[in-house]
Amino acid sequence: MFASSSCGTYASLLAGKALLDSEIELLGVRVDLDPNPEETICAVADACAQRIGLTKRFRSKEVHLNPDYAGEDYGVPTEESSEALTKLWQSEGILLDPVYTAKAMAGLIDLARRGEFTNERVIFLHTGGAPAVFTYSEVRVPQAAGRDWIALDGRGK
Repeated sequence: MFASSSCGTYASLLAGKALLDSEIELLGVRVDLDPNPEETICAVADACAQRIGLTKRFRSKEVHLNPDYAGEDYGVPTEESSEALTKLWQSEGILLDPVYTAKAMAGLIDLARRGEFTNERVIFLHTGGAPAVFTYSEVRVPQAAGRDWIALDGRGK
């Protein structure tokens, strides 16, 4: 499970899955509202596959994207992404960015709570972006033990 926007991550994973003849299921969590991402993912995956010597061509039905956590659009944090950012930071010390990986983590948390992954092993692919958290003044990261907050707007508010 991973965040998906510009299609490069999903396309590369899809090509790698084909290269390894893997049965792994890929689930991308949409973090934007761009139209027809499946077509773009398949086009990029086809090009990637060709570069690594595969003749496989991908079809849209092979792409599994969950659009439920995108919110208003890319670059706009959601309440759920802010909660996921806080939860993971407090419990694991892992920092997510509020508009990309935090939206995907919000999806993972929600789907797990709803029992979507019963008896399944789920891997969350953190694709980076943590420095982006410092560009959102409305996002606050809790300090240790969740007692105080660090404002990320550089003004300490």
